[in-house]
Amino acid sequence: MGPAVDGQWRSSHPGVFAVGNLVHPGQTADTAALHRQAAAQHVVDYLGSGGHFILRVVWPLEKPELLLRQGERLVLRRRFCRMLANLPYALLGRDLEQLDPLGGPLQLTLAAN
Repeated sequence: MGPAVDGQWRSSHPGVFAVGNLVHPGQTADTAALHRQAAAQHVVDYLGSGGHFILRVVWPLEKPELLLRQGERLVLRRRFCRMLANLPYALLGRDLEQLDPLGGPLQLTLAAN
């Protein structure tokens, strides 16, 4: 059994959403995809209200570049001086304003120079 969520796919932890097979492991892929679409607007609303997305790295990175794409579209490019292992790095709602809830999956790439 997965985590408990409310009607907006929110867990009991602020900013943590769960959908699809995580909530109901026996779901088919098409049902899980529909839940993802249903939850997307709630995630965008959360981010737009000052919410944030937390990223952590496992090992230190020097001069990494973060790229966030939705389909072929570059949504966010951010360069860091360095990222240290296990420290939180936040992407704020304003960083993610260009996301389209129905625009398809996101691809996050993090590469060190």
